[in-house]
Amino acid sequence: MADLEAPTPKGLDDIDAEIAQYESAVRTLKSQRNMLTPISRLPVEILCQILILTTYTTCPPHWMAVTHVCSYWRMAALKCPAMWSYITFERPSRWTNEMLERSMQAPLTLHVLDHWRLGRMLKTVSTALEHIGRTVELHLRGDFSTLTKSLNQPAPNLHTLILEYSDTGSYSGIPWQSVSLPDDFLGGDTPRLRHLELKQCHLSWNSGILKGLTHLELKGPTSQPASISQVVSVLSNTPMLEVLRLHGILESVDAAAYNTLSRSQHPIPLTRLSRLHLHSDVVSATKLFLHLSFPTDVIVDISVNATTDAQYDFGPFLSALDECGANSTRVLDRPMNTFYLDSLSVGSSLRVRIWPVQGPCVDPPFQLAMSWDTGLAGYSARTKGILQNIGDAFPLSRIRNLRFQLFDSVVGFGPASFGVFEACQQLKSLALERAVNNFVKALGTPNRQEDGSEIAKFPNLRELSIVDAEFTDGHVDDLRNTLQYRGSRKARLRLLRMEMCVGLYHDNVTLLEPLVGKMEWDHQELDPEMSDEDSESLYDEDDYYDEYSYDDPWY
Repeated sequence: MADLEAPTPKGLDDIDAEIAQYESAVRTLKSQRNMLTPISRLPVEILCQILILTTYTTCPPHWMAVTHVCSYWRMAALKCPAMWSYITFERPSRWTNEMLERSMQAPLTLHVLDHWRLGRMLKTVSTALEHIGRTVELHLRGDFSTLTKSLNQPAPNLHTLILEYSDTGSYSGIPWQSVSLPDDFLGGDTPRLRHLELKQCHLSWNSGILKGLTHLELKGPTSQPASISQVVSVLSNTPMLEVLRLHGILESVDAAAYNTLSRSQHPIPLTRLSRLHLHSDVVSATKLFLHLSFPTDVIVDISVNATTDAQYDFGPFLSALDECGANSTRVLDRPMNTFYLDSLSVGSSLRVRIWPVQGPCVDPPFQLAMSWDTGLAGYSARTKGILQNIGDAFPLSRIRNLRFQLFDSVVGFGPASFGVFEACQQLKSLALERAVNNFVKALGTPNRQEDGSEIAKFPNLRELSIVDAEFTDGHVDDLRNTLQYRGSRKARLRLLRMEMCVGLYHDNVTLLEPLVGKMEWDHQELDPEMSDEDSESLYDEDDYYDEYSYDDPWY
């Protein structure tokens, strides 16, 4: 029985010690085995470079797991300050402090992109901002108004600064607010700053950080819009500027002198500009362009709007933009392929967009959007005049694609305005959406030549798309007559595409098919008396949003 008695505590301790000794030996053997693998034979400098790449290719803080792979990796990671220089605020504050300590004196990248998280971690973010002197990139998104007062120290190494202000009210129906940065923001001393983005932030136009930039992006609304002279003064201090984006930050200019504005004798030469984005009213944009000069191959995305005042057209604006070309070249002297006219809202305003490429694209090399209020009755002459301005500025003879997306109630656009586009003799594709019947009739009327002969409008037209139109009161007969006429004038359509058309039935399509080369129809027979609820039930919701999503560049 004595042999069955429990071992003495001393005996257990001896066994535990022996187990620990064997486990230590196993770990040593595993470590020695790991050192024989190719990755462990890499010099520590090369391994560190590989580990640094993980901070850019994986989401923080998941790349911290590399410190748990093996002792060699952990030793390399802990002795690599650059690996810890991308400060994450995804984990509790103690991790942020640990990363700051491990980064030693390496240049820092500070990103707080979750506006909700910023509000909960102000103290931690404030601690990180104490290292602004060695920060090379700072990106804050949210309500950082309480942090700006402490950012009064110079940032000699800062290269990229992005501040996107928003408060909780911005997401609860309260109008968007902006924040004013203090006059001593960053001590006005950022000698290496090249990339600056301020959204809903106001910075003194005399600030020293607005100098020597290559990328400048300012987006409103802001409490203190910029005057043209202030913007021109800033641009005069950025001769190396490559990207300029101004969105809703220009103050309104007295429109009384709109038609008498003249070009500056000494425009600011932005010789390195490669991308220009501007959203503004037409008068402010015109005055700004009269002070600028830049290469004609710059990627352009401009959106301007005019009010209901009949004196506002786009002639002076288009002229000012065209004359911005450096070395007496013309900005608008480039082939334009696609012209798109649409209604911004029922019965109120129109917008023109122009691309040099076929159809819409996500980032066209040239995109110009001009919108204007059509007002009440009697504005058709104004609309026609504005379209004529555009026709005079751009060679419409080069247009290959036209698209009209208009409500029936749009004031100021009708067959007379449609006649402006008769210069598009090389037109290949025409898309009509919603209000289409007047245009269908116009396509079936002749163009009389000087010798008295007749040809069809757009004689080279090959494709016609009709979407979301209502065919009632003989409109199908109008379309049939138009197709018959074009066939008689050797201008037969190769393709007729019809989608989501109300009042269009299989029998109608059967009559139209012989008049075109190919007929594409979605086979939806929508009755004009059908309720909205019944109409929606015909479509699969997922299919609808796949085809007409908000990401569709046509919209």
